[in-house]
Amino acid sequence: MWRAIRARRVAVALLLLAVPPAFARSGRAAAPAPFADGPFAVRYGIPAGTDLAALVDKPRLVAMNVETSRDPETGDTLLAGFGEAHAVFPLPLQAIAALLDDPVRHKTGQPAIREVRLELREASRSICYEDIGISFLGLEFGARTRSEIFREELPGGALGYRARLIECVEGNVAASRSSWYLEPVVVDGRDCTYVRIFSNPRLRNPVPGTAAIVTLFTPGQLFSMLERTAKAVFATLARSP
Repeated sequence: MWRAIRARRVAVALLLLAVPPAFARSGRAAAPAPFADGPFAVRYGIPAGTDLAALVDKPRLVAMNVETSRDPETGDTLLAGFGEAHAVFPLPLQAIAALLDDPVRHKTGQPAIREVRLELREASRSICYEDIGISFLGLEFGARTRSEIFREELPGGALGYRARLIECVEGNVAASRSSWYLEPVVVDGRDCTYVRIFSNPRLRNPVPGTAAIVTLFTPGQLFSMLERTAKAVFATLARSP
């Protein structure tokens, strides 16, 4: 029993962490069926009705969904997760963008990242390699992945980053799409940046029960991604003369 519990926790961690860094303007909506709309999926814009003041330094969930399906070609079980969260930070947009523009600096030191390197950068396109490793009570699980990332200049001074998985050496991550969205906003007279993250990974042959655990832990993992990013930017600004 304990080994099954450990395996589930490892699968959850991989699903939440094995996604590249990186949303057309729309309102709040239910999560669509994962992987129904092509190799890329983005969530750009501020959802209609968003209370920006309530999001200052307080990440909140926008939407999430978990779906299990069968690969028609191999018969493998596929578990697709869909989650997005947003927050507002009293930070300059360009300072956050500078961190997202440097995936090595952004991801180095994050939990489960054993190695990250930038393999290609040309104009707005990058290729990033990540070695993801998880060890929990003696059980180890990992994946070596390459992701394609595009940086996009958007109206109103906003920025978007969209990404997709292009290779997983082990094959245990079947696919992954993700995005980051940054928009300058003014909240209670302060210049701030609205940040929205979106993650849509898909695992191959996860252990039974993983879907329920992913549903439970996804919000906290998304919030942690936002908070770690903001903390890193605050630290960088504090060191600046």
